[in-house]
Amino acid sequence: MESPQEHQSEQPTPTPTTPRLYAIPTEIRLKILAFCVPRKCAIKVTSKMFRPYGVEPVVSTRDPSLEDRFSNTSPLWTNVLHVSKRMSDECLNILYGENLFELYLDKGAEATLKKTFTEENLQRIRLILAIAPSPFYSGELNLPDIPFWAMMIPNLKVFGWATQPDKRTEQHTSISTMEQGLEGWMEWTNAYLDCFGEFLVPGVEFKMRLDRGDGEYRKIGRLTFRQGPFFTNMDRD
Repeated sequence: MESPQEHQSEQPTPTPTTPRLYAIPTEIRLKILAFCVPRKCAIKVTSKMFRPYGVEPVVSTRDPSLEDRFSNTSPLWTNVLHVSKRMSDECLNILYGENLFELYLDKGAEATLKKTFTEENLQRIRLILAIAPSPFYSGELNLPDIPFWAMMIPNLKVFGWATQPDKRTEQHTSISTMEQGLEGWMEWTNAYLDCFGEFLVPGVEFKMRLDRGDGEYRKIGRLTFRQGPFFTNMDRD
């Protein structure tokens, strides 16, 4: 008769099982995960409005009138980032790679991203629209953060530059003041374009245009993104 120890030693060793989600093709799994995180949204990045809410790059508009399943007042969807390292990586690639980051260059967007995100997550970003102020902008314009753009640009798929006109400023500014401001704005713009040109690589689609930023959607290249839930409809500055 076998002893209890002998019987126990003959028990088969359980083999680790692969979660069912990872037994299906990657393309199908990513389509499923895409329903779990925000995507195809335009994320407004400034030093004022960009407020992480627990898990980067979640921001809170704190606007209870927004009817959206990704409303960030209670970001329950972020639970999917804690299931496993593999699932977190795949969801973060969607979160950063399939949303448009609008960088308002006159409002500290470069510094905000560097302060808010890890370098690993910054390098997941694939879509950026750099927003330049009106040629008659009267505030301070800082030169480009060259190390930041050297890191970001080669990883992008689509990269846009949009200048937003300011009709109110134009109507209340003298011609001489406008000419002086335009000269400084052109120097600032050229500094940015020289920086961009230095790091653009084949395969990165670069677009330039004038843009009012009006309406519910933001366009870049052939792609369209919804302005929300990362926007507050009451503050377009």
